[in-house]
Amino acid sequence: MKRYELTKEQWERIKPLLPPEETGKRGRPRKDNRIMLNGMLWIVRSGAQWRELPETYGPWQSVYARFAKWRKKTADKAVGRTRGGWNTKLHAVVDGLGNPVEFLLSAGNDHDSVHAVELLKKVRIGGSAVLADRAYGARAIREYISEHGASYVIPPQSNVSDPRPVDWHLYKERRLVECFFQKIKWFRRIATRYDKSDASFLAFVYLASIAILLL
Repeated sequence: MKRYELTKEQWERIKPLLPPEETGKRGRPRKDNRIMLNGMLWIVRSGAQWRELPETYGPWQSVYARFAKWRKKTADKAVGRTRGGWNTKLHAVVDGLGNPVEFLLSAGNDHDSVHAVELLKKVRIGGSAVLADRAYGARAIREYISEHGASYVIPPQSNVSDPRPVDWHLYKERRLVECFFQKIKWFRRIATRYDKSDASFLAFVYLASIAILLL
């Protein structure tokens, strides 16, 4: 098996999550979704252009067309000017095992805390502990977490006169999200944003997460 290609067992796990294959139509036989997905994984890992896709996955135009069909439509607004130029910031939620759960894109010059509540609304946090660094310690974020039946482990800012208590032992588990970001940077298509549209870039983030989870 080639690296970053799905085994039969892995494919059976992810197959129900994809749109059903179209059958019964006239014309050339369609490449199955497994081959197409393997081609997409090759693209996100290598960072190569679509035209450089190996022929074993079929015509690159067909793989790209399937990719464009599957990706989620989003508004292209997640680009902002930073000291290093135009950039995009990826926000992520991982579970207690470090597995990626949900993502959100924002402009590179947006503060981390601005989109925290928007991201948390995408997941169920009731009964869990939300770990984050002190950049997410705004009152609105902490109140949202408490109102939804969760607890928070977020260190206070260093200039707070009356700092709130923090479970520093539990806070060590925040390393899981940092480990995820380190892993996802293995994928050149993520480490360097080549895609103009947010929809394409976010779709590659999900593809890279599939590879991290299954491969």
